[in-house]
Amino acid sequence: MTGRTVGGFVVAVASGLEQTTAVGERHAPVRVGLDGELRALGALRAGGPGVPVAPVCCTWVCGAVALDVHDRGCAPDAEPGLEFETVLVRRLVHRYLGVVADAAAGRPVARTWRLLLDPPPAPVSRRALAGVGTLLGYDLTLAFASTCTLLGRDPGPPERAAHGRVAALLGGWARELACHTGGPSDVAAAARLDGPARREAARRRAECLWTLRGRPTEAEAERDALDQEVHAAALRQLAGEG
Repeated sequence: MTGRTVGGFVVAVASGLEQTTAVGERHAPVRVGLDGELRALGALRAGGPGVPVAPVCCTWVCGAVALDVHDRGCAPDAEPGLEFETVLVRRLVHRYLGVVADAAAGRPVARTWRLLLDPPPAPVSRRALAGVGTLLGYDLTLAFASTCTLLGRDPGPPERAAHGRVAALLGGWARELACHTGGPSDVAAAARLDGPARREAARRRAECLWTLRGRPTEAEAERDALDQEVHAAALRQLAGEG
């Protein structure tokens, strides 16, 4: 088990994802379910001594997405091709938990997450939209590229479909949050976030990043450019211009 601990709170849970697997090599079987990730997100939501502060909406949305994939993966009639989606969501959640841990420990995080962890005054609906937009546009993008590499998979129809399902879950919860906490402009912004054009753009960006595997300088430049773009989008959401 690997973990980064902040004040006794373990935010990275047991997973072989820390191990690198060369493309084409057999990887260890993917464990069914996302129990550890759900427990970590639940502890983060509950708060308490030693638990880092995190954006409530982002923690809740990550938990909702993970629970959906967990329940489908553990069902008796689970789809045989759910492996990729399970690993994709696991990596997405680990990225989020890692950001929270790094920020709490004073380690550097992406500029878009620096913004969301200490946002300017804004309604909760806008903070939620900025957070979900970052999970979709930044973290899911990086998670998709790394999942393809880890599992030795080229981005084909099954992988693209898995990305689309997770992106749709994120967008659907953005709509739900906007409907309960925001006004008409927030609902419209959530609809754009949940639209097929936004999902398709995120998937294409993820595939672009995947093509840069093995080229660390170019990959780092692409990640930095992505961070800048998502940071600008988050600022617009917080200002009600999304």
